[in-house]
Amino acid sequence: MKKIKNISINSKYRNHKKNITNIIFIIGLIAGIYALSQTIYDYVLESYKVPVEGTVREQEYLTEDTSLIKVEYTVNRIEYSQSFVTKEDVTVNDIYEVIYNKNNPAVTVKNEHIIEVTAGVVIFILCMLLSLKDFVVNLLRNKKINKYKTEGILIKANIQEIMVNTKARRFNKMKPFVIRLMYLNPQDGNSYIYKTENIYEDIRSTIERNEIKTVDIYINKQNTNDYYIDLDSILKV
Repeated sequence: MKKIKNISINSKYRNHKKNITNIIFIIGLIAGIYALSQTIYDYVLESYKVPVEGTVREQEYLTEDTSLIKVEYTVNRIEYSQSFVTKEDVTVNDIYEVIYNKNNPAVTVKNEHIIEVTAGVVIFILCMLLSLKDFVVNLLRNKKINKYKTEGILIKANIQEIMVNTKARRFNKMKPFVIRLMYLNPQDGNSYIYKTENIYEDIRSTIERNEIKTVDIYINKQNTNDYYIDLDSILKV
């Protein structure tokens, strides 16, 4: 028999996936805000930038292609000096362009945050796509399940057996449970067997405590092999 993906199989498992999606969304949101703030910062700072030619006075190689240089520059007849790490091919007494803040010449202005902004935008887009994918998948599942409940035929199948699916993967160090259900169709006298999806909760105590004997199943009128087992009718008791 054909079964749809049951999104209500386990509230803990479902909440776990939801929490992961929320974390991804928050990370993407933070990355997007950071990229936007850096873009605005660079845009505003553009009006404060003033270039001036300085002179390299000291140079110390950090690696083969990177050096630490000390540059002196003059603004309004006042001398200033700043140190920079650069990969440019410069030596002592070379001319080196310095960009300073017009409100405070002693403060140099960093170049645009191109790398940071690009990284933030990429992370934002990836996280939003992942979050949107989960949102759309859940939306479609909920829509399909609602269609089963509004247009399908409701039957109440008897609980025959609660088994542990030893072949399934673990979640929170536990193997999932599977409920075996049976429905006796009064119209044709035949018995039909249904099995739930994996349930990552020990629902045995819930079933025993509430003396639950049946589970709601919604069957497609056009295709009886297409059905939805409503485990929320158990888990929400």
